[in-house]
Amino acid sequence: MINIAKNLYLFIMKIKLFAFAIVAMLFASCSDDDVEVVVDTENLTQKWYNSYYIVNGETIGHENETCNNVIKYDYIEFITGEAQDIYRTVQSVNCTFVTTEGNYTLNGRQITVTLGDVTETFTIKELTEDKLDIESQYDFDGDGEEDNVREVYAKNP
Repeated sequence: MINIAKNLYLFIMKIKLFAFAIVAMLFASCSDDDVEVVVDTENLTQKWYNSYYIVNGETIGHENETCNNVIKYDYIEFITGEAQDIYRTVQSVNCTFVTTEGNYTLNGRQITVTLGDVTETFTIKELTEDKLDIESQYDFDGDGEEDNVREVYAKNP
């Protein structure tokens, strides 16, 4: 009788352990990536001034050009258009602003930008009224290898 009770106890403990493992796996398989993120387009559609980059975990400041003692602030801009949404970059090069325009689409927290025949997809890591933090993979430093790049922008320069 003791063996039957002991075997029954072990069997019940195995079932409890198995159930606990299943529940633990279910919680472990859930992540933030599984949640549909809705981006507030009112926060997105504005000028965003380059602040800094995080490249492979290292923070690198963005340097704006100074011309005649005046800082020329680089920025990107998301504009809601009637037919297509417009993405614009404005950079100071040799004290002249160079503007490039393309289109963007927004799907959840993915922004896909097309400039000419180049398309790049970014993941929105953070978007508030004052801050835009996006992430992508590209060759940031020109060494021929892709880098993990987070670009951080501010509402004000």
